[in-house]
Order: sequence, then C-alpha cells, then structure tokens
Amino acid sequence: MRKLLLLLCLLTSYSISYAQIELPSIIGDNMVLQRNSKAKIWGKTQKNKPVEVSVSWNNKKYTTTAKEDGKWEVLVDTQEAGGPYTITIKSNKDSKTLTNILLGDVWVCSGQSNMEMPVKGLMGQPVKNSLDAIIESESFPQIHMYTAKQVPALSPQDDVPGEWAQASIETTGDFSAVGYFYAKALHQVTKIPIGMVHFSWGGASIETWMSKNALNKYEHVDLDNIEIHPSVPQQIPTLLYNGMLMPLTNFTVKGFIWYQGETNIPNYHQYTSLFSDLVYEWRALFNGGEEMPFYYVQIAPFQYDGPDKRESAFLREAQLKCLDVVPNTGMAVTMDKGELECIHPSEKEIVGKRLAYQALAKTYGYESFPCDGPLVDNVEEKEGKLLVRFKNADLGLYPMFKNLEGFELAGENKEFYPAKAVVPNFGNVLEVSSDDVPSPKYVRYGFRNYLTGSLYNGEGLPASSFRTDF
Repeated sequence: MRKLLLLLCLLTSYSISYAQIELPSIIGDNMVLQRNSKAKIWGKTQKNKPVEVSVSWNNKKYTTTAKEDGKWEVLVDTQEAGGPYTITIKSNKDSKTLTNILLGDVWVCSGQSNMEMPVKGLMGQPVKNSLDAIIESESFPQIHMYTAKQVPALSPQDDVPGEWAQASIETTGDFSAVGYFYAKALHQVTKIPIGMVHFSWGGASIETWMSKNALNKYEHVDLDNIEIHPSVPQQIPTLLYNGMLMPLTNFTVKGFIWYQGETNIPNYHQYTSLFSDLVYEWRALFNGGEEMPFYYVQIAPFQYDGPDKRESAFLREAQLKCLDVVPNTGMAVTMDKGELECIHPSEKEIVGKRLAYQALAKTYGYESFPCDGPLVDNVEEKEGKLLVRFKNADLGLYPMFKNLEGFELAGENKEFYPAKAVVPNFGNVLEVSSDDVPSPKYVRYGFRNYLTGSLYNGEGLPASSFRTDF
C-alpha cells in the first residue's frame, strides 16, 4: 500500500511539474498568418522553460524562454503567400504541431448584427443566394475564417474562445456573410489565401469596442459604474473591447472592415469623433499606423421609428464625414439595399463586394478600379435651379433623363419641399428644382430613415445620402 501511495504521489508531482503548452484560440490549425511580415506566435507553458517554434515554410527555428507567469512569444518571419504549412511548438517535453497553415492576407471584420449575420441567414431573415454561396465555397479552400465567441469582460483578457475553419459546405454558412463575401472577392482577384478574423455582436454600440482611455473625453459615457448587464452587455462601454478585441490584438493583420452604427443613432452627433478614435486605437493595438486600411459600411435605410423621420440619416451623415476625418479609409454605401421592415438587408454579397472594391483600389494597387459612389463637389444656383456637381463620376451620373426620388429643396428659411431631380445629359451635373422653392439655396438627398436610393454613377455605385444645409 505504501508503495502504491508513493507511486501516486510521484505521478501527481510529475503532472504538476509537467505543464502542457497552452495556445490562445487564434493560434491553431487552419490559421492564416500575414504574409511578408513578422507574425507573432504566443502562448503559455511552465515558467522559465525554453520554447522552440519551428515553421515549415522556411525551416527556421525560433527559441525563447517562458517568463515567471509562463507566458512566451516569438516573432516568426513569413514569406510570400502559400501553403499549406505546419508549425511545431516544443517545450519541456511537450510538443504541438499545427497543420494546414497558410500565408496570405489577414483582415479583421467586426461590428454589430449586420456584420454578425451569417451566410446561412438568420431566423426569418435570409441572405440572398446563400445556399449557392455555401456550395461554391468548396471551390475556395484558401479562404480561412476565425470567429470569436461573444464574451464581455470587465478587464482585458488574454484569450477568447474561438476557432479557425477552412471554407467549405460544412463551415461557410456559419461565418459572417459580409466577411466571407469580402474574402471571396479579394481571393478571386489576388489568388492568395485570405484569412478573416471575425468578432461582432448584434446590437453592439461603438463604445463597447473602445477602451476607457479612449472614452475618457466623452461626457455621455459613464465609466465609473461599468458592470456586465445581463440583457445587453454588448451596449456597455469597454466590455467587448476587453473580452473579445484585446485577446486578438497580438495577431498580425493587414487591415479592418467594419459594419456598425445602428445602435448609435441616438448619439449620432458624436459618432464621427468616436469612429475616429476607435480607428486610431485599433490601428495602434494591432501595431499599424495611419496607412493601415480601415473600410466600413454606411448603415442601410430602414424604417426605425418611422420611414419619414431622419435620425438614421444623421448617422449616415456622420459616417460620410469620417471619410474626411480619418485617413486611409473607405466607405461602402448601401442606400439602394435597405429594406423597410428588416434591419438586416438580405443582399450581403454586394456589401462584401463593395468593401472589396475599396480594398482593391486603395490597398492592392488597382488604383483605376472604381470604388466610390458620387460625392457632392459643389452646388450652384442658376435660373431657379440648383446645379449639383459630383466627383467620382468619370462615366457620368445614372440614370439620365428621369426624375430621381428622394430629393428636397429649401430656400434661406430652410423649409424643405419635395423636388424634381434630373440628370439632363452625359456628365456629372444634376439639376434640382421645385415650384415651391423659387430661390433654392439648400438641397437634400435621401435624408430620411427609409427610401430606396435612386442616384448612381456610371459605374453603378450609389451616392450616399447628403445635405448642404449644415
């Protein structure tokens, strides 16, 4: 009996001293590492023990020693896109081998429910052509997708549950539709592996994705009484920053796509500043500078508290202003894709593609590729009409010779009336007039909660809602 007890004690002592390698969820099979970079690999093991990381693409070994808390990290040199490869990690007689590793471009996709909405759709809310997209994803095994679980936290966390998956008929349906369609468009053009790192939560405010330090200057944010609210934790400042963002910021990425804003309609007047601060903070957390791309979706029309009310139009306006405030950004306009009774428009593929147009033109070197819809350049009054001249209209405006819906005019008193708007010829000028406004001064387009966008450029890209009566 004594011998048996001694043996049990020895085995227990051995199991305590022999700590296995622990890796964060984002470091695993099927992951994509950023090509041509120094990508960070990190984890935990027994304190003060040596760690060796071997990568198969260049057969290099990287060594380090775990700290007192068992944490370790190495920077591995990646190369041109390719794979699949393996990574082997050894420490204290333990070994882990990660398989099906690709080198390519890694993009973060985040936001609220319109980013979270999966390819397969939501209950009673389909994604257009979702089944075809899921089947076709079998042809794109170099698209790999990571999704973090929804975890709020009061303080920054080291890890969050999640896993990587290769695009397939079994996996694609569960991934962010906008994120997947964005990856698909990029992959079809670049022919390189694309990794998407997804963390979002329906109903999330922008403030929940930001730190206390970034939010200190905002009087509407109460940072003294933060708790994990049982029903809407995703609307509490800092909680998703701590629980879902921070665990992933060691991972090397190329850039970001973002679809959020509906929850912030009540404080639209602060959104441009909040968004600017979020972009600045995220770029710093992921060790990027102003050149790190950040592309986002302007929220789509929806009825909210009434289709003719204007609160969401002010949020769209705040998002439009971000283009002038935040460097190296681009906005995908969805004025033509909203749905009156569903806040989650079904045409997610075109949203992902419009984000990809931004990246192809501004990140991947296809500078002549059209990516932006018409933007107001200047306005001139002439013979009782306003002539609105647009930029981003090299092929002119569309459609021509027909009355376009959603336009309003006002004089000095800023009382707006429905207006007639026509593209009179081949070019970038729109004529807007109203019998109720003989001396027009201000014009608005699409400046209400819901309407179907009517103005495009010749490349088929829609104009944002706008107004000139600031």
